[in-house]
Amino acid sequence: MSFMAQHVPTKDHGEDAYYAAFRARLKALRKDLGYSQSQMAEAIGISLDRYKKYETRDRFPPHLLNKLALNSHRPLEYVVTGRGPNIRPIAARK
Repeated sequence: MSFMAQHVPTKDHGEDAYYAAFRARLKALRKDLGYSQSQMAEAIGISLDRYKKYETRDRFPPHLLNKLALNSHRPLEYVVTGRGPNIRPIAARK
């Protein structure tokens, strides 16, 4: 088999799975806070259109992760990986 004929994977399915899980976690965090997409976008300082893309298809930028963790009152580890406690401190609960 020649080099050109070899199958070269174009996507990392582990990476796809991570981002799908992250998008689901992002949406769940927003809903848990009782926020609309517009309110969450405002809370982390981005446009509504940009936020909608992060919830559905685009990758969430690393520079906004800390803002997301602070606004959702969750540990950064949970926001990034889905591991660790998914519990807001009592003071941050409604």
